[in-house]
Amino acid sequence: MKKKLALLLVAAMAVSVLATGCGENENTGSAVSEGSTEPEVYTTEYMLASTEYDVEDYVKLANYKKIDVEVDKSYEVTEESIKEGANNIVINYPYYVEVERAAQEGDIVNIDYFGTKDGTAFDGGTAAQQDLLLGSGSFIDGFEDGLIGHAAGEEVILDLTFPEDYTNTELAGQAVQFEVTINAVKEATDITVDEITDDYVLQNFGTSYGLTNVDDFMATVEESLKNNLNVAIQQAFLDKLVAESEVTLPEGLLDQRVQQTLDAYEAECAAYDMTLEEYLTTYYGQTLDEFKAELTTQTEATLYEELVLEALVAELKCEVDAAEFNSFVSYFASSYYMTEEEFIEQCGGKDYLILNYAEYYVALEQASADVKVTFVETTADDTTTEE
Repeated sequence: MKKKLALLLVAAMAVSVLATGCGENENTGSAVSEGSTEPEVYTTEYMLASTEYDVEDYVKLANYKKIDVEVDKSYEVTEESIKEGANNIVINYPYYVEVERAAQEGDIVNIDYFGTKDGTAFDGGTAAQQDLLLGSGSFIDGFEDGLIGHAAGEEVILDLTFPEDYTNTELAGQAVQFEVTINAVKEATDITVDEITDDYVLQNFGTSYGLTNVDDFMATVEESLKNNLNVAIQQAFLDKLVAESEVTLPEGLLDQRVQQTLDAYEAECAAYDMTLEEYLTTYYGQTLDEFKAELTTQTEATLYEELVLEALVAELKCEVDAAEFNSFVSYFASSYYMTEEEFIEQCGGKDYLILNYAEYYVALEQASADVKVTFVETTADDTTTEE
């Protein structure tokens, strides 16, 4: 499953404020008719049939094979840039070493603790070999502060009270006691990418990212930089393709899209007992007419891009593997804490989302795969110097 951060926002969530069916055949559920079987592959003909217009009537596509692009040199992936990228991550994850002194805020203490209420142990109140960052607010008020000033080997008794709104109602507002043994005090130390070890990688990136050694960490940084470069190349390619293509918008499509977006915003504001005009005035100092003008300009640019990509899908006779598309939906629905059905609806319906997927993850990727890239230094006045 390919994950491109910038293109994701365009391909999936940029249409989240749009209601289903504007300029498309209405279909918020399955992309196939009721009672039929989900296809293994979505064909070009199938995907383009979801629109109410023939894109070839509105787009004269530029010769994408002759397009070359310029990309800022900061995106170039080199040994130096990989090391710099890794170092920028490492500086945010200090290395903790044991020290023989009393604990201070910002230290990590390794502790065993045993909690009781009225002399009886309670669920969740006991742990061993627990690392706790002092000052993180991970434990109830008084717990972390009560360990400051104590060193490894000391036992500390903490008489505390759970907050009134604590999630466990049996403990909410109750007085408890913790017996805490401090096993070690660890101090944060600066570290560079040249000094990191497999243990450091496992400690900081093992649980969240599944990285276990330095080689894995550096490979992940390199992959991330290449992904960013790929996004930059594809965006530059798309900008140039749109600029060089001849596009006419289908009659009424721009007005429909603008109105849909306004309706979606109005509905959202109504949920908070506000009108859109009140919201814009209160939070942005903007009139509704000013907002509509900006929205129209933005929507028009989006539609030009959409139609050019639809034409590119037709030109390349793209197909979308259903299994890959379903994985895409599953991954991002989970990322946005939605059901797959909610994600599809937020993105304008299944047919619309399949076509968007084909545009950004198939057509754009194929067309820009062999584009000539020149890295340039971008100056403050937006002029460029070829490198």
